Amino acid sequence: QGTTVFKSTNGGLTFEEKNSGVTAKYHDYSQRITISPVNPDHLIWSSHQQGGKLPFWTDNGGEKWNYIKDIRESEGFLKVSYYWAEPVVFSPDDENEVIKKFDGAIAKSFNHGKEWHYSGNGYTGARVKEIRFISENESIFCATDHGMFITENSGDSFRDLAPPKTYDAKTCSSFDVNGNVIVAAIGGWSKQDIIKSTDKGDTWTNVFDANSNIKFILFNKNNPSIIYADKWISSDKGETWAPVNGNYEIRAAHPLNNDIIFGIKKVSQYLTSISWSDDFGDTWTNLGEDQNVGSKVTEITIDPHSYPATNFHIFLSSNNGLFEYRNGSWEKEGADLDGNPLYEFGDEFMGLKFDPNNKGIAWAVKRYWNGRHSNGLYLTRDNGLT
Repeated sequence: QGTTVFKSTNGGLTFEEKNSGVTAKYHDYSQRITISPVNPDHLIWSSHQQGGKLPFWTDNGGEKWNYIKDIRESEGFLKVSYYWAEPVVFSPDDENEVIKKFDGAIAKSFNHGKEWHYSGNGYTGARVKEIRFISENESIFCATDHGMFITENSGDSFRDLAPPKTYDAKTCSSFDVNGNVIVAAIGGWSKQDIIKSTDKGDTWTNVFDANSNIKFILFNKNNPSIIYADKWISSDKGETWAPVNGNYEIRAAHPLNNDIIFGIKKVSQYLTSISWSDDFGDTWTNLGEDQNVGSKVTEITIDPHSYPATNFHIFLSSNNGLFEYRNGSWEKEGADLDGNPLYEFGDEFMGLKFDPNNKGIAWAVKRYWNGRHSNGLYLTRDNGLT
């Protein structure tokens, strides 16, 4: 029977299968059933990891299920994915109003799930990887699958910067801006090349066939001729690129001195070396013992008040938790102030940011990879002690 939908009308004593109208491929991946508190005949059925026109809706208590109207090509959606069985909420007052999170968008239905409309304005339907604020009114967004977009009026409208495709795709994995110059990694999910614009995205040049997953790009604010891009460094404003010594991947620079960089290197199946360099990656110095940070380091964050090198205070976010480097050694954070485990709903931390105006305050963000409860925003007011 898999995990298809069943219905009981006698308080759970017996159940009857109810999947009329739904093709068999969705049955084994059923994950969510949401019922209107106003009218129990109105239900939404979400299936997981199958794609297609999901979720399904019924207005007769599950006797017949119906496909939704496709909204991916309407109302300015860049992309709406039906891959995940994500949250659905019926209005407590109106049987026809429903809100649902699609992958990359929030949508609303006014007819109990038959048709869906984007809830909000602007662009939607893409996961934003990075944002750079250029001026008071200008920002550039780097999006999975869809490239780069700029707003020049504080978000009232957006335009596509139209970076060229590499690997027949235009996923933007990382980028940085210096004046009118943009350097970005564009391509597929796992491989990108480095492209460059000198006119704020109006035209682009492919400057380096990196053929790699580039997770970090940064102009050196001390000397913008120097650009860091994961495993490579450019010293001529991005025209040519050289590999970083020691096979390190650069993931951060000290916020007060971009000449000091921080990198990671896998040294065994489970252990990663975290190191720093003050000579643009020619030589590296280990920061404590190698750590089991998992397979994906999402961000390294340096406390701007921790300086010089003998007193670095660093957080590392990964899919194996949140790690803190203090007083020369690493420790995996284990519980919040009330003693609740940080990893009750998964280990994957997406990043940490220090408050630039208030010393000791920082926020950390955690997610659960397939859209379930992430238990996910943490605040410290004492520089990471609690």
